[in-house]
Amino acid sequence: MRLISAFATALFLAVPSTPTPVLVENLTLNYKDGTGSASAVRAQFEVEGKNWDFTNATFDVRQQAGQLVIERPAEGFSYLIEASFLEGVSAAKASGVWFDYAPGRVIAKTASAQLVKEGDATDISKLALTCRAAARTSDPIDACIYSGTMTLAKLSSGSRALEVSEVDLAIIKGKTTFEVKIGGIGKINGNGTTTHLPDEGTIKIKVDKVKLGILSITGQFFDQLEKNESETLRVERPYIYVVYKK
Repeated sequence: MRLISAFATALFLAVPSTPTPVLVENLTLNYKDGTGSASAVRAQFEVEGKNWDFTNATFDVRQQAGQLVIERPAEGFSYLIEASFLEGVSAAKASGVWFDYAPGRVIAKTASAQLVKEGDATDISKLALTCRAAARTSDPIDACIYSGTMTLAKLSSGSRALEVSEVDLAIIKGKTTFEVKIGGIGKINGNGTTTHLPDEGTIKIKVDKVKLGILSITGQFFDQLEKNESETLRVERPYIYVVYKK
């Protein structure tokens, strides 16, 4: 269960908190010690009412004051993403990243990615997210809580010999169901309710039930989560709080 915080980080990398439409096609990212670079086949952004449309472009990437800055200094382009959730991540790389956001719509996928935090490398394979809501829904997280599906082929941490795979998550108007295979344990499934607390930069998850086959393991599930609480993950049974912004 130590992968929960890394998984949350990966998810919010895929869904940046942005009020304006964004389109990124086939992006590759390399990031280390606060700086890096990214390249994309196409990238469209809106910044202060100005539309930027790049083709086969390379960007500088850096972390600054809790934000991830994507920029092309020579052209005066700079785009900011809330990134306090990256705290402690010393290196990251990703390939095959696609992201399409407009009010009421989020489509994101990553072919592969790796995050390094406190010397531990977490590898992610085939993450896909699709969310739909009314066009007036400007926050991408709200769109995903209204109607969202997520699949993940595999997420592993080599140094801790931990692995999850075959992740299937669905949220309909906050009602949440999930199924995931955990290495050495088996496939578990559960349900609950997810809500967004935007003023606190937090997602609140109420877990009603977790089962392994016909066995209830809700208590053991929370036991493991409590061992791995952090600045981004807090447990108050039956709730889990994922903090994405300070």
